[in-house]
Formats: sequence, C-alpha cells, structure tokens
Amino acid sequence: MRRDNKPYTIRLLINFCRRVYTKWRLVPQFDSVGSGLEIIGPQRLEVYGPNIRLGDNVHMQTSSGNMSRICTWSDGEGGFGRIDIGSHTLLTPGLQVVSAKHIEIGDNVMIASRVYISDADWHDIYNRLETPGPRAAVRIGDNAWIGYGSIICKGAQIGENSVIGAGSVVTGAIPANVVA
Repeated sequence: MRRDNKPYTIRLLINFCRRVYTKWRLVPQFDSVGSGLEIIGPQRLEVYGPNIRLGDNVHMQTSSGNMSRICTWSDGEGGFGRIDIGSHTLLTPGLQVVSAKHIEIGDNVMIASRVYISDADWHDIYNRLETPGPRAAVRIGDNAWIGYGSIICKGAQIGENSVIGAGSVVTGAIPANVVA
C-alpha cells in the first residue's frame, strides 16, 4: 500500500474542510441525520428533495467521475417520495437512490459501487409524459449486502442477512439469509 505523503497538517485541513462542507451544505438537505455521519468527497454527492432520513453512523463515499445521488421526486399526487437509510450503513461511489414512493434501507447494510435503487418506472410505456409512472415501495432488510453494479427495481424486497451478487437485477422478493 502506498503511503500518503501529505504533511499531517494538510490532512487535518482537508478533513476539517470536508466536515464543514458536510455540516453546512449537505446536512440541511436531509430531514433528519443521526450522529456520526461521515461523507468522503461530499462535493460529489447530490441530495435532492424532501423526506430523506439517515440513521446513526452512516458512511458515504464518493470518488471523482463517479457522482452519488440520493433524490426524492414528486409522486404525481401532490406528495413526494421517501428514503429512510438505517444506522451503521455503508454507501459507496456511484450509488443512485431515487424515490417517488418509499425506499427503506435497513441497519448495517453495505451497498457497493454503481448500485441503482428505484421505486418507480419514471414513465408509462405508452405515455412518456405521465410521470413518475408505476411505482412500488422497496425494502432492503438489516445486514444485507448489495454487490457492485446491481439494480434494485420497484417492488423489490430483500430479506435480512441476504447477499445480492454483483451485476444482479432484483425485481421481486429475496428471502432472508440467502445469496442471490
């Protein structure tokens, strides 16, 4: 492993700037944030819309060229989607969580890079102007692990302690304690 050759004071300055940006720019965009939030590369995280809640000790990582996005959109009926992210959850670069209904991510969940989670089709098959289209809530149970590049579609239910392999497309119910 390569050694970080930055002087210690420079690393302290970088960490201070990251914490200030997170506190003043990102935290106000969430409805509630638990203690211990840590965002690596906060300038590469896009948060949009109301009804987004984070539990305690949520860790988010981003990387250059790999923007992460957590967004809620209008449900087409005057309300907005909702995103609940549980405590002790790890979210990695390129994650996109987009909701027009409700997405619930449990406690102790690990989500790998480039995962897309959505609870809507975002338009109808024939009428592309009718948004957000068909939608159904998504639930990811406690201690789940979502592999690299997976797509979690509307209506997906992933049970506790389950592992979703890299590149998977989940459209239905995955029981607890399985590898899919």
